[in-house]
Order: sequence, then C-alpha cells, then structure tokens
Amino acid sequence: MSFEQNEEPNVEDSWCWEPDGGDEKGATSAGSGDSAGRDKESGLVDIALGNNDVVRLNNRIAELEQLNEQLNASLEELDSQHELAMRDVLEHKTQLAEQVASLKQLQADRLVEHELSNARQQKQLDELLQTSSVAKEQQEELQRRVEQQEAELCTSIGALEVAFLGFCATRTWRNMWMYGCACGRGCGHGRPI
Repeated sequence: MSFEQNEEPNVEDSWCWEPDGGDEKGATSAGSGDSAGRDKESGLVDIALGNNDVVRLNNRIAELEQLNEQLNASLEELDSQHELAMRDVLEHKTQLAEQVASLKQLQADRLVEHELSNARQQKQLDELLQTSSVAKEQQEELQRRVEQQEAELCTSIGALEVAFLGFCATRTWRNMWMYGCACGRGCGHGRPI
C-alpha cells in the first residue's frame, strides 16, 4: 500500500508502544476481540504509518536493541569491575586493619618498654643519689677527722717542740757544765766566759 505525502496514514496499518497506564480507551477502540485484549496487555496501540515510517522505526528499534545489548554488556562489565574493585577494597581494608592492629601492638609494647626503662633509670638515679649522699656524709666525717687529727698533730708538734727545746736547753747546759762545751765533746767551744 502506498501513500501520497498529503494523505493521512491508516491507524490499523502500524502500531507503537504506549507505556503502562496509558490511554486504555484508545487501545481497546483500535482493535477488536482477542487482538484488542492482547494489545491492551502489551501496551501496543495501532497507529497508521507508511512503509517508510515502518522501515525507519524498525531500523530505529534495531539500533536501540543493539544499543540496549551494548548497555547491558557494559552494565555487566561495570558490575564485574565493581565486584573486583569491592573485593580489592575489602582486601586492602583487611590489610590496613591488620597493619593498624600491628602498629597499635608495637606502640603498646614500646610504651611498656619505655616505662620500664624509665623506672630502671629512676631507680638507678635514686641509688646514685643515695650513694652520693652517703659518700658526702663519709667525706664530711673524714674531713672532720682529718681536721681533728691535724689539730691534735699541731698540739703534739707544739708539745714536742717545747719538749725538744727544753731537752736541748737542758743538754746544752749539762754539756757545758760537764764537758765545758755545748756539743758535749770537750772541745771547749761555747764555754761560758
């Protein structure tokens, strides 16, 4: 059937898709009996189209079906990539969680080690301070004893000097009296005149 360009196409020569919830009255009035019921269920509405329009629409439908297949394939590829990416993210998350746990344990171990080291050093410092205090007390005691012994020594030396001078003076006078000299050899030196 051919149409001139001015001529209106017949409604019963073609069909088009009408989305669900479309005008049901138009769908039922376009066909009759069973075909009208099937068209109503599928959402198809008969419209009049020329052969060129049918070919163009069929080509467009083929293009859209091919595009739909490509989009479905792309969606499947994206789903696959998304699944791989999610696995990768979960694997990295698990690894990072293990690393964080390991680092927290290492930090806790080092903190305990640091606190023990500080406690040991504090104990050593306390012992050194106590030893230093004892050593200072001992040094002060020794210094006091040295000063006391120096004083006793000075007193003893003074007493010895006095005794020695007394001894020397006594001897000199005795030598002079006995031997006639100060040296006690009888040489006559230092004889009193």
